Amino acid sequence: MARIVYDGPDGVERLEEIAEEDLWYHADTGYWVVKLEQDEAGMNVLRRIPDANVYYVEQRRTDDELADTWAPEFE
Repeated sequence: MARIVYDGPDGVERLEEIAEEDLWYHADTGYWVVKLEQDEAGMNVLRRIPDANVYYVEQRRTDDELADTWAPEFE
């Protein structure tokens, strides 16, 4: 499970626990994206959370996945 803590539009802090594959960061837009569900038509319902509203994100990664996470200059 992944976890994201952020301020909602009403200013209230929210905690979402979701499957690892349903949470990702879109670097081009600066938004975290959470897949909430699929509707009756099979379309994914997504929530986009501005990076500035996010306090932290917890995700599990294998050692191999971690190696691909960091830029070479930080190793």
